[in-house]
Amino acid sequence: MVGVELTIPGKEIVEKCFKEGLLINCTHDKVLRIMPGMIVTKKQIDNAIGILDKVM
Repeated sequence: MVGVELTIPGKEIVEKCFKEGLLINCTHDKVLRIMPGMIVTKKQIDNAIGILDKVM
């Protein structure tokens, strides 16, 4: 699990990521929580980072 603390509310980021195919959630209004599966490939991680980069 990875947490990313934001300086802005994360709801919009979560919604945009979902539309791009990345499922994450936001806790405490400003913390993105990313929980990949126990078996994840480098390609899947690169894809997730690309979506986050695009959205942010």
